[in-house]
Amino acid sequence: MIKANFKIMPSNPYIIFKALSVETERDIPKTKVHLEYDEKNLMINIESENISSMRAAINSYMRWITLIEDILGLIENG
Repeated sequence: MIKANFKIMPSNPYIIFKALSVETERDIPKTKVHLEYDEKNLMINIESENISSMRAAINSYMRWITLIEDILGLIENG
């Protein structure tokens, strides 16, 4: 099993946690994802059976986080 742990400091960890929680409930082949947050950080823990699945999960979560941050920026800046 391959493991990767990320700790990022987004503008609003709670909103990103809630948005991504839906994705962690889905059954993704060969991959398990666990999310946690505190007031400043979002922690992403990924376990995968192989490097290809790990890469796909990392890319997906990073793209979703970027998209959510972009949307939040648009909302905040009108």
